Amino acid sequence: MKTVKLTRGFVAVVDDADFELVSAYKWNAMPHRRTVYARTNIRLDNGKRRSLSMHALISGIKYIDHKDGDGLNNQRENLRPATALENSRNRRPRAGQVSQYKGVSWIPRLRRWVAQIQSNGKKITIGRFLREEDAAKAYNEKARELFGDFAYLNDISQRTERAEIDHYENLTTGERISFSKKGKKIRRTAEHNRKISLGITGRVLSEESKAKISYAARLRKRGPGGLLLPGRVLTPVT
Repeated sequence: MKTVKLTRGFVAVVDDADFELVSAYKWNAMPHRRTVYARTNIRLDNGKRRSLSMHALISGIKYIDHKDGDGLNNQRENLRPATALENSRNRRPRAGQVSQYKGVSWIPRLRRWVAQIQSNGKKITIGRFLREEDAAKAYNEKARELFGDFAYLNDISQRTERAEIDHYENLTTGERISFSKKGKKIRRTAEHNRKISLGITGRVLSEESKAKISYAARLRKRGPGGLLLPGRVLTPVT
């Protein structure tokens, strides 16, 4: 494996056998949707110039899908022929969304995560879930069923901080999150000062983790916009 320098500080990865081929050109980094591609300009026999992507030069095929979704990983084992539709099925989730997972969105009115998928021009609702991770799992199963090897699968192997309070959906604006002295228990304190144990995390929580859990608690009740309300932020206390 060798790296090829591009413009804008990016680098592409190619097999050793293809390094000499691609080194004959100057490559530009071209952001496109949710990834970056390596492109160059070549001169045709008629004197005109046209754009050529690195993956097309290496494979000899115009329409290529990068299995891992990284347009700069141009090793041959990561390239496969694909139609435009198959390529779109393997796209990563959009940045800046409420959910970190593809096919998952938050419905404030229902206080639920909904899993949806697009197939043959139709949007299919898979289901509504209390846990964001459960919605992501449901999307993975449906995507695998519909798209096979071209399905983009959400990585839910690691439990997120938000998942620590997924079953704490009944928070009210008068409640706050607190933690035990050792940081392993999460409690909810209501307006009438009745403390309710919400569970044990199984690990000691750092101050950063506590803040994230409080953030997630607020998100669960009010949605992403709820955190912007002045004087309404849930502050973790020890």
